[in-house]
Amino acid sequence: MPKRGIEHGRYAGMNPPHRAGTSYMPLTDQNRTTKNGLANRIFFVPIFVPNTGQYDGLNCNVQTAGGGGTNLRLGIYADDDGNPGPLLNDSGNIAADATGVKTSTFSPALILQGPRWYWLCVHTEDAVVVLWANQGNQAIRAGTTWHTVMLYDNQIFGALPDPAVVEGELNNQDCPNLYLDRV
Repeated sequence: MPKRGIEHGRYAGMNPPHRAGTSYMPLTDQNRTTKNGLANRIFFVPIFVPNTGQYDGLNCNVQTAGGGGTNLRLGIYADDDGNPGPLLNDSGNIAADATGVKTSTFSPALILQGPRWYWLCVHTEDAVVVLWANQGNQAIRAGTTWHTVMLYDNQIFGALPDPAVVEGELNNQDCPNLYLDRV
């Protein structure tokens, strides 16, 4: 679990202001499950930020570790009319060869403008890595486009692309839990 209390995201009309000292995740009211990473795949998940604030970290929870030296990357993108757009932060390599919470710390903290959509992402190097996830997905509105919860790109593991490249949507797939930390 993340280091702070969790509040689940909701669609724009129901999202209360993000409070300091709390972690936020994109999905609401879903059953917890796990999601296998896929080697060289980036998963993009939209999150609505209802008010301007500073954010200092992005987290995921590795349930099953990869082999020695296995890494993942976490990132955040600005929205580009319903798709991930410009890269705002790339964590660099984070070891995924042990279980537990993996954190990307933003230094300095990112100021995210609200009300606005952003995209959180995880890029996995090894298909063995299993992340905590929310079961199934739901349709949400990002920009002027309705999406299912998760978009993806197949890319050799390494630096996150800037701007994002989206290959497609994943329908009825379990969505990795990614947590955004509000300062």
